Amino acid sequence: MVKNMVKYALVVCGVLVAAQAQANFPTVPKETYEALKIDRSASPKELYEALLKRYMDPAPRGRRAPMPIWTRSAS
Repeated sequence: MVKNMVKYALVVCGVLVAAQAQANFPTVPKETYEALKIDRSASPKELYEALLKRYMDPAPRGRRAPMPIWTRSAS
């Protein structure tokens, strides 16, 4: 019983530490919103999609992206 209580206490402490770290996460600078041309009240999903659109390279230059497994012909 005592071992279970200790495990429970450790889990609770871990959750509290993780929640505190999440709450102290720095905010996104206003320059980022301006560069992405989105409103400061944009949702995290909108911010994520704007960042992907701006910085994600669809395929490395000089070679083609590999085909997904489900589109390859079975031979």
